[in-house]
Amino acid sequence: MLVTGSHAQYIKMFALDGDTLSIIKYHESNSQRIGPISCLSFHPNRLLLAAGSTDETVSIYGPRQT
Repeated sequence: MLVTGSHAQYIKMFALDGDTLSIIKYHESNSQRIGPISCLSFHPNRLLLAAGSTDETVSIYGPRQT
């Protein structure tokens, strides 16, 4: 998996073959807030992604629980 972040306030997740798996971005309809992305890091042992923003916000993302 490859993940990119943008100053345009979104995160894209790609499969290694280039297919887009997911896009995380700000929507006014939910409470999730994403600032301009400045850094991304995967947890070494779990399916978690940390995203740091230039507005001093850190968000943690993981798989959806069903």
